[in-house]
Amino acid sequence: MDVFQAIQKRREITKYEDQPISDVLRKVEDAGIFSSTGNNLQPEILK
Repeated sequence: MDVFQAIQKRREITKYEDQPISDVLRKVEDAGIFSSTGNNLQPEILK
């Protein structure tokens, strides 16, 4: 298998737990949302 086949066949499965995040992580998330971005890119919408 060459590199290109490996990249094309790569799959990732992420499993999230249904738990609220801590206040510290919420503050980090808020700081990231309100911080400036390079090249005036638009912020991601976090749910």
